[in-house]
Amino acid sequence: MSTLAEYQKTMLSLIKGRAGALETMPVMTDQHLIELARSRGLGLLREVAVWWRGFAVESACPWTARLLKKRGSFQSCVEAFYREQNVSPYVEKAGEQFLFKMSASPEPLVFAMARLELALMRVRQGSPDEYLVEWDRNPELVFQALRSGSELAEAEPGVRYEMYVSHDVPELVRCECVTTEPCEPFAAHS
Repeated sequence: MSTLAEYQKTMLSLIKGRAGALETMPVMTDQHLIELARSRGLGLLREVAVWWRGFAVESACPWTARLLKKRGSFQSCVEAFYREQNVSPYVEKAGEQFLFKMSASPEPLVFAMARLELALMRVRQGSPDEYLVEWDRNPELVFQALRSGSELAEAEPGVRYEMYVSHDVPELVRCECVTTEPCEPFAAHS
């Protein structure tokens, strides 16, 4: 390696296990890096780092973590998060980073849950804003399923649940069913 910056960048790519990182690097001539890239210890280091990020995510975003586990995608989401981001060492900040990433999910249920937890996090941190989270199914049934381990509620065509999160709302959360047909009453639990 010709500079310290290149060496550090190569080390970070190796540790993170970034896809294609080795292929896009200049030919490695540093014997230490060649041995490191082949070492069993590097895999163990990566495994511990991903485990630690998973622990941070579970601590800071329990509902999103439960939902992803229920869907069987928690581990792969945490691994991608670790590989693609410079994750904060602070649990709360790492959780916020994860929720921000998951709030861009193409899956409507993951999208809604992450946005809800992110909104709650921000309101609890003192944000004066009101946040709107739209659900394609009754969120109360989703929370019940995650608590009990039962099957998740299916999306309800023609129905939208609008959840408002704000300091101005009693218990921080209010949910309204928007449809042409009557909905079941909703009791928010945060």
